[in-house]
Amino acid sequence: MLKVKSVFKNNSKIPVKYTVDGRGISPPLLITNIPMESRNLTVSIYDPDANNFVHLNQTIPLVSSIPEGYFLNYIPLNPPEGTHEYIFR
Repeated sequence: MLKVKSVFKNNSKIPVKYTVDGRGISPPLLITNIPMESRNLTVSIYDPDANNFVHLNQTIPLVSSIPEGYFLNYIPLNPPEGTHEYIFR
């Protein structure tokens, strides 16, 4: 099964540079277990705690790592009060 890892750690603060309070850049991602028949990847980042707000949804060429700031159409995270879970797929 394909796995996407971000720099975010479970139950930790989001690094400010990936939010509206910082530089608002997309985080680096590591992608593993890519199926052999894959040709492209669709990368999504969304917040199920904010009515599934989508911060990113883009199809890219097949890669195993994505550098910080790669996505220009990334909507920076802007977590309101409370706990929010961000899903990377």
